[in-house]
Amino acid sequence: EHRRVVAARITQRPPEPVPTIDALGLVLAADVVAPISLPGFDNSAMDGYAVLVGDIATASDETPVRLPVTEDIPAGRTDIPTLEPG
Repeated sequence: EHRRVVAARITQRPPEPVPTIDALGLVLAADVVAPISLPGFDNSAMDGYAVLVGDIATASDETPVRLPVTEDIPAGRTDIPTLEPG
């Protein structure tokens, strides 16, 4: 009941222009759509490592497994090599 009463008293404010620097915590009145895709390729926000489970199956705190870095694959690279054992 209280929610209904409160919701009935809430009114939507009309949109108003606000400088970006002052927009923290506000809600956009309409969607913002970029005219072009940036970057122009699939990009991950995270870096990481790819390993084969067979290469690390015996790893533990007591017996760590050391693997070489065999390839650096920057964002946007499309010729991704196959991961080989070892």
